[in-house]
This record gives sequence, C-alpha cells and structure tokens, in this order.
Amino acid sequence: MEKILNEIKEALENVTEINELNDIKVKYMGKKGVINDLTSKLKDLTVEEKKTFGQQLNELKSNVTIMLDEKRNEIEKNYKVEGDLRREVQLKLKRKN
Repeated sequence: MEKILNEIKEALENVTEINELNDIKVKYMGKKGVINDLTSKLKDLTVEEKKTFGQQLNELKSNVTIMLDEKRNEIEKNYKVEGDLRREVQLKLKRKN
C-alpha cells in the first residue's frame, strides 16, 4: 500500500489542471480503481488478516482523499491568482487607453 501511496504522490506532483486531478482520482479511488481492487482481496484473508488489512486500506483511502483535496485546493488557488492577475493587467491596459 505504501507503493500505491508513493505512486499517487508522484502523479500529483505534475498535476496542474482539475481534469488531470480527476483522472488520478478515478484511477485510484474509482469503482474500478486500484484501491477498490484491493478491497476485493479481503475475501481471501483470515479474520485477523482482514482486520489488519482493512485498517491499512482505510488509512490509505483517508490519506489519498486528503492528498487529492489538498491538490484541488492548490489548483483552485492558482486559478484564482491567475484570474486576479489577468484582471489587474486588463485594468491597467484600460487605464492607459
């Protein structure tokens, strides 16, 4: 599970658009995603293994959700800053004319 978490961290480093973020979310958290595939392995485990594996799986889901939310906030903040800068430049240009 650590490997999956590292894959997601690496993938998120290069994301700059919301649609890219959504693609990563679907790949890992979607109905047919990597993490959901891990859930199907629970049926093959003993009760004790299920308990441990289930806790690890829940922790992974929680960490991934936090990472995705943080990245979404970062992207949205960048959109806002870019939009503010564009409006500022447009106002300055209008004033010059």
